[in-house]
Amino acid sequence: MLKSAIIDTSVLICLNHLNLIKYLNLIYNKVYIPRAVEHEFFQNITEEEQTKRYVFLENFYIENSIWFKKCQAFRSELIELYRTDKKLDLGEAEVFAQNQELGNVNIMLLDEKKARTLAEKNDLAKNGVLYILAIFDLKLKNINYFQAVEKLKNENNTYFSKKIVNMVYSIVKDEIES
Repeated sequence: MLKSAIIDTSVLICLNHLNLIKYLNLIYNKVYIPRAVEHEFFQNITEEEQTKRYVFLENFYIENSIWFKKCQAFRSELIELYRTDKKLDLGEAEVFAQNQELGNVNIMLLDEKKARTLAEKNDLAKNGVLYILAIFDLKLKNINYFQAVEKLKNENNTYFSKKIVNMVYSIVKDEIES
């Protein structure tokens, strides 16, 4: 059975750059996007890119409303706790707060090391963009993992060490084959 996921900004940006957000429903039955993540998605880019992302996201919400949803089911005290005590940025704090409010049953889609470490320390489910890309390649066969990673590196200034890239691919391959 597919699980629900809560997406953070870095994963959203990478999947948007690769035009792969539309495939998330093949891995997760619902994908929630916190308000702060949506806000961060529109920051630090040109006005033209901001408009493009806004139009895309608004249309995507409408066309995929069954599984792609805005979320705001969290208390502001929780967000502040994650921001001050755990030193997470606002988007990550909302991902953790949303997950906690929903009983820690979602998979958090995170790439930032601090957030991933916190999730591991608390035994919370998480996937990163490399895991998602490996699933798309090895299970769904709709992309080439290594080409997608290279495209992120060359066009989106996203860096993953070669060791991590190969390790994640190998882990996902073993998961699928077992």
